[in-house]
Amino acid sequence: MALGFYINLVIGAATAPIYIFNLPNVHPVRGISLRDRIKSIDYFGSVLSSGLWVTFSLAFVFAGGAWKWQDGRTIATIIVFGLLVILYMVQQYYCIFTTPETRSFPVHLLRSRSQILTAVCSAASYSALYIPTYFIPIYFQFVQNDTALKAAVRLLPFLLVAVAFNLASGYLLAKLKYYMPMYLVSGIIITVGGSLLYVYLKPETPTASIYGISVVLAVGTGLTMQIGYAVATLKVTPEDVAKSLSMQNVSQMGGTTIALIIAVLVFESAAVRNVSGVLEGQGFSDGQIRAIIAGAQSTLFEDLSDDMKMNVILAITKAMQTPFILVIVSGAVDVISSFAMKREKLFGEIVAVGG
Repeated sequence: MALGFYINLVIGAATAPIYIFNLPNVHPVRGISLRDRIKSIDYFGSVLSSGLWVTFSLAFVFAGGAWKWQDGRTIATIIVFGLLVILYMVQQYYCIFTTPETRSFPVHLLRSRSQILTAVCSAASYSALYIPTYFIPIYFQFVQNDTALKAAVRLLPFLLVAVAFNLASGYLLAKLKYYMPMYLVSGIIITVGGSLLYVYLKPETPTASIYGISVVLAVGTGLTMQIGYAVATLKVTPEDVAKSLSMQNVSQMGGTTIALIIAVLVFESAAVRNVSGVLEGQGFSDGQIRAIIAGAQSTLFEDLSDDMKMNVILAITKAMQTPFILVIVSGAVDVISSFAMKREKLFGEIVAVGG
């Protein structure tokens, strides 16, 4: 599957001239020297934050696979993760080795309903984007026996539509001026798209149908994956704009990381259980079963009989449906959060600051 990432080189080469020649030279912090800006970084908080994300990823990526859940390494990593979370919360709240103005996480913005809701919705929308991005190519590798590159190309309808609606969402927000309806519509579409993929992600489903369903989901994710930046920054004082952007970044990256790790754990657990049932009595070890699940191009998978291959594919695609429950949940989170949002205008005289 690593070969599929070479498509990034093509996209990067096509967009590089825009980055080099068209992007404006922006200095968000004027009047402050580079030395003072470097000194103001919350180094202690950044180390704690990086550590907690690294230990979280290590613990839950390796657990159940390379490490058993009861393995000392798994337990130790989870304990270290928990300690780092507590230390980071205490350090940020009491501003240890930092100040309220320079701490890495804007704790004071947690008092704002709008900041919390837009951050939650951003995390949900990005989760609904990246879960299909991860699993749809794997689906085509098993069902269509695609190479990694071809499977990645099949993802383009989903990604291109998501990007198109992401660009259109800024224009739409400026015209509507109300952000709550956009989150509501987005959540409904994400829920519908996720539900359809959960039901129809099967070997017998036509490829065109998978494309169509993924496009529906792409519309929902594209509508709200980025508007949180605009809404959040318009709801704070000018001094808090950068902090609001930081909160959006944390929610997007953190939400995506957590959702993907949970989705992969759920998939692997269900796939091992399903494939073990299919291959019961065939003499395959747990490691060999995991190797079969690792990809349709694996040697062990190729050595299976045609009937056994089809049964394994059915078992794996059945397991692959399970992570899309998280997409449905993401859509529901957007819908519920939208009802808790204020019915107010942006870009006009009714803009509320700091709400």
